[in-house]
Amino acid sequence: MDLPTIEIDENTFLKEHFALPPLPEVSVRIMQQISSGEAGAKEVADLIRADAALVALLFKLVNSAYYTLPRRIERITQAVAFLGLSEINRLVMALGVMQTLQPEDASEFRRFWKHSFYTAVISRSVSRNFFRSLELEGLYSAVLLHDIGKLVYAKFFPRHHAALTEFTIAQQCFYSQAEAHYGLPSHQSFGAILCERWNLPEAVRLACEHHELDQLEDFDTRSEHAEFRLVACVSNMMAHLAEGCLNNDLKEQLFAALQVGLECNRDELLVAMGEVYELQESVDSFLGNL
Repeated sequence: MDLPTIEIDENTFLKEHFALPPLPEVSVRIMQQISSGEAGAKEVADLIRADAALVALLFKLVNSAYYTLPRRIERITQAVAFLGLSEINRLVMALGVMQTLQPEDASEFRRFWKHSFYTAVISRSVSRNFFRSLELEGLYSAVLLHDIGKLVYAKFFPRHHAALTEFTIAQQCFYSQAEAHYGLPSHQSFGAILCERWNLPEAVRLACEHHELDQLEDFDTRSEHAEFRLVACVSNMMAHLAEGCLNNDLKEQLFAALQVGLECNRDELLVAMGEVYELQESVDSFLGNL
């Protein structure tokens, strides 16, 4: 399939050309209030209640397998009390980004949510099993947004996105490999530019830029934020492996790369993957009423 080339100027892309819409007003107000330090739990809860869709999604995230809270959260004030304003701020930010970039195709958005949520939940398991000293602050929301560059493709270049998705399915390969096949910009670069345009946290940019197989194979453990980037990358790769959409050669390549990245043997990785497969039930539950 012949596709038009995509020429972008990083200085104007998602700014003057293909300009981004603003984040939802409610999300912006909540983030501003929390960042200012002037709002307490009650004020933030009142702002959240003003958006029914935000409330529903926030409850689903708070009650998900990632947090494993001691009891089900049924009131916004409880969510704020258990997670704190900083974590609520990050979740509201993540949901605002997803709502703004939501493609018209509902099934496409559901597929995006499924993989993103699965990867985020896996990140906790990976951290607990292999990186216990890693500070988890901001990890969940960052990994949840690691693929937002694909939403940029879906929103602004739908024809290209359709071709990339079709190639990925036909070849049972990664989206990044489809991008390379067609000579197109990477969704990782789109994600990084989007982070800059919306002034998203550095953790989100790190997750957007570092989550593909080639980066796992060439990973530099001496680099800045190495553990955080490695967890984001490993979690994404484990999700892809568990989803069963890769060809056999890629599965073997990925399995070998994961052993090196996690510094574990095959049996230890199989145990870790067993836990990842068990998390699929929580993903299905999350998507049930999405």
